[in-house]
Amino acid sequence: MIFSNCKSIFAVLGWLAMNASLQACPVCFAAPESPESRGMTLAILFLLGTIGIVLCGVASFVIYLVARQKEPHPPAELFMEEQSIYP
Repeated sequence: MIFSNCKSIFAVLGWLAMNASLQACPVCFAAPESPESRGMTLAILFLLGTIGIVLCGVASFVIYLVARQKEPHPPAELFMEEQSIYP
């Protein structure tokens, strides 16, 4: 009981002692129509699109490997006969 009260007191004191520079940046407080907010939104969308493209490439490569695994492989004897260096 005493420790939970101490934690609460320290949390409140820590919150009160926080400097304004530790709080959110000015872009977060700006108007949604401001150029800074619009630029930040476009940057986030660009990064999400880049991550999406990379993940699609990885997924397509995995699908390619699965499809390639399902193809029938020639028997080893036929492969060795075709590639044999000895007549």
